[in-house]
Amino acid sequence: KKENSLLVATFLFFSEFRMDIELAEEAPKQISSVVSFISGATGGVCQVITGHPFDTLKIKMVSNPNEYQSFLQSVYKIRSTYGMGGFFKGIGSPLVGFTFFNASLFSVYERTQKLLRSPDDPKQLPLHKIAIAGGITGGIVAAIEGPIDLFKTKMQTLPQGTYKNTLHAAINIFKEYGVVGVYQGYGATILRNIPANFFYFGGYEAVKRGLRKPGEKETSKLGILFAGGMGGVYYFVLI
Repeated sequence: KKENSLLVATFLFFSEFRMDIELAEEAPKQISSVVSFISGATGGVCQVITGHPFDTLKIKMVSNPNEYQSFLQSVYKIRSTYGMGGFFKGIGSPLVGFTFFNASLFSVYERTQKLLRSPDDPKQLPLHKIAIAGGITGGIVAAIEGPIDLFKTKMQTLPQGTYKNTLHAAINIFKEYGVVGVYQGYGATILRNIPANFFYFGGYEAVKRGLRKPGEKETSKLGILFAGGMGGVYYFVLI
């Protein structure tokens, strides 16, 4: 099913760049933020390239269920009507935006953890603070994610030729509606992001710690991969 494919893609990209963040935890403090930013940006690129075709199918099936009735029928229709490029329609906005978005996500997340840490906390931050840091991060980065989602959705749903490309869509929406138009649905994005990221980061950390064998300081790479995948599952179940 389409949803299962999305979860598989999520499993891969969330886990891979999250593993890079794990390596940064042992790095000196002055380069930790840089590593988080670069890892997040790399993850953003992987996320968009692997996930955008599935997202296009989802948008088509939700916005026009009479024309796009099933996953396989939608794949065939998009392929025959628009070619392979049809699956990547509107990718410009998320490719640029989510690269910066994911980089910002993990940078903000790291800083939020530091702000929530109290002097009597153990070296490993308590799970409830991890989850709270994730929720706060989700609310903050909604300011970046909201416009990205809007431009992408417009490109995917409006008739072909309405906008030449994502930049053209962004400029025209801003000209016609101003800042308010660019942030259509911003409130809904915040309401989605706070609980979704609360459970993503909290769930990831809980699973990772649960998979750590007694006496071991670190979770295995396979365990980190699985924990990242489960975090992605928690996130997408909520949205």
